Amino acid sequence: MDSGIEILHETQEPVSQETDKLICPWIAAFLEHYCIRQAEVSVHLASSEAIRQLNREFRGKDYPTDILTFPQYETLDEIKEDAQSSLPVHLGDMIISVKEVEENCREFSVSFEEELPRLIIHGMLHMIGEVHHSYDKQEPMLSVQEELLKNLKKW
Repeated sequence: MDSGIEILHETQEPVSQETDKLICPWIAAFLEHYCIRQAEVSVHLASSEAIRQLNREFRGKDYPTDILTFPQYETLDEIKEDAQSSLPVHLGDMIISVKEVEENCREFSVSFEEELPRLIIHGMLHMIGEVHHSYDKQEPMLSVQEELLKNLKKW
C-alpha cells in the first residue's frame, strides 16, 4: 500500500508524540482493510476553539467536538474507481481536538489508546461515505466502527 498520511499540528495545546504514533497505523490498517491503495489523508490536530468554530460553520453546532471529517468522496466505490489510476487519491481531511478526545476518555472511562483509534475509525468511515443518524450503539455505522476497533487491533 502506498498511502500518504499527513499530520498537522495546528494547536498550542500539548500533543504527545504517542498521539502521532497512534494515528498513522490505524489509518493504514483501515485503508488496507478496505483495499484502498494510493490514498492520502490529512489529519489536523486542532484546538478546542478551532474545532468549535469549524463545527459552528459547517454543522451549525456552536460547541467543540472531538472530530470533524471532510471527505472528498461520497462512496467507497468512487474511491476505489479513482484509486485504480496511478495517482494517489486524497480522501479528505480529519480535524481532531486532542483535548476533546481526552474529555471523552474521562467521560466514558476509556484510555486514550482506545478512544483515539475509535475516533480515527469513525472519521475514516465517514471518509468512505458511511453515515449515522444518532450515537445509539445499534446504529449500523457505529456497530461497524466497534467491530473494526476490535479487529484492526490485530494488525
